[in-house]
Amino acid sequence: MLSVVKDVYQKCLSCPFEGATAEAKSSLPQRAYYGMHSSVTNARRSRHEIKKSDKAGEGKRRGEVFLLHVRPSDLSVEAEISVLMFPSIILRYPFKPLFRHYENKSHREGDMENAQFCRLLQLPRTGILLLSKKKLWQPVERYVQMGFKLRFCIQREIYLQAKHDMLYEQINENPSTGDTSTWVNEMQTYKTELKSLNETICNLERETHRCMSTIPDGPLKRMLCAHEEKENWYLSKFLREECTHSGGCCGRDCGCCEKLRNDKRPLHRSHCTSMCLCCEKAREYPINVDNYEDDPMIVDVFLRGWREFSHSYAGKWVNAYVFGFKTLGSQAS
Repeated sequence: MLSVVKDVYQKCLSCPFEGATAEAKSSLPQRAYYGMHSSVTNARRSRHEIKKSDKAGEGKRRGEVFLLHVRPSDLSVEAEISVLMFPSIILRYPFKPLFRHYENKSHREGDMENAQFCRLLQLPRTGILLLSKKKLWQPVERYVQMGFKLRFCIQREIYLQAKHDMLYEQINENPSTGDTSTWVNEMQTYKTELKSLNETICNLERETHRCMSTIPDGPLKRMLCAHEEKENWYLSKFLREECTHSGGCCGRDCGCCEKLRNDKRPLHRSHCTSMCLCCEKAREYPINVDNYEDDPMIVDVFLRGWREFSHSYAGKWVNAYVFGFKTLGSQAS
């Protein structure tokens, strides 16, 4: 049964539909995965039809009646997109143990894509409307935002240290200049900020761990953990493009995003923020912000609200940070 659903899912992503417009084909992977309002409507209608057929004695069990209608050759483009919404809506309760079995099997065999798909089938919803499940999603939201705060603060730490060292060199080169006292005061200010920032980073690291522990055990947490276990997960095609479009180092050959930002913090590698010295040098002007929420180089769909974005963009964004399906953005090798 899982293979039937999986085959339809793969067909949805492969875009080989006759009669589909070029626009439909180009956007089909995103629409197939993240679904649309019409998909939910169709799913509800299908459940109603299944109930009617059950009452009339035309089928056996609801799952079997549903599968009788899942024939790729008989489905239109929109219907095939809607099929992906069905498994979690209709089959998730009786077939959860089956999906969990295939999840574990795929995980043991190293098939992470299929394991993630099996976890997806165990969620209450599979579309972008999953974000409306606040109890399920808010702990994940806080965890992702902790990552943004850490990313900003670590790059700010490097930024302030560089400014401090620059003043130190100027004082050594010109000890008798009249600006020495001003530079010394500025250096002291940087030292104070760096000390405070070090405490902030330590607190954020602890808070990030606590946020992970508050995420309810279940398929969503397993998806997030499996995604972050991948080496260089943050170097996905989508996140590289986001970094490039914001003016980050992925648009240049410096390779800052692939290297450690700070040798003191070997566990943290990330894309650029406004605190990246390389980016500031490239754009030739500073961006003065004190927190990540005001940083124009960081896009936080959760902070602004996912409804403020198109479903396709919000879907790609959530996939890049939480799910990690390669079908919606190739991972770096």
